Amino acid sequence: GRASMEAAAAAVRRRAVSPARTRTAEDPPPKPAGDEKPDAKHASAESLPAQASSFADVFAQVIGPLLLMVTTPIFCLVAAYATNEASATVSEVVADAFEHGVLELSKKIFFSTLPTLRAAVLLFVFNFLALLVYHWPGVVKYGPLSENGARPDYVDNGIAHCVLCTFMFIGGSELGLGWYRLDVLYEHFPGTIGCLNIFGLAF
Repeated sequence: GRASMEAAAAAVRRRAVSPARTRTAEDPPPKPAGDEKPDAKHASAESLPAQASSFADVFAQVIGPLLLMVTTPIFCLVAAYATNEASATVSEVVADAFEHGVLELSKKIFFSTLPTLRAAVLLFVFNFLALLVYHWPGVVKYGPLSENGARPDYVDNGIAHCVLCTFMFIGGSELGLGWYRLDVLYEHFPGTIGCLNIFGLAF
């Protein structure tokens, strides 16, 4: 009757709820919640993008600019020497390096590209022109908006720059003040490159 029905219901409840296993002495102690450590392999894989990004930043901000500062002036001097000498070509420069050695070729390049007074005066005229054009009035134009929200502004004085450049170059030549000849860029090209390298590294 009633007692048998209560006994059957109790049996059903015991089968539905399985009891937790009792820990023994051989069982490892349970880990506290939140103390799980990530797998070492997964942790190293996750750190690779951060390391790559850090190296890319160092290369872009330190190593790359230093390489450009060292190699670019040397390349300019070699190119000025190879294109200015009457018989010098790239193949001649390479043959000269094999025949007389790199040190002897370096001496030739160094002494042939030493700054000259005419080249320095020419660069002074053009630097004064750059300063003059920088302050020359004109209509202000705006460039595109950058990702950081900056919009650069430019002074539209290109026509004035062309006119001033022509007249200042002629004015400094033998047709004006006589500081240099009109063929100064041809006659003093290696020295001009030497001046530009020194000016660029200094300023």
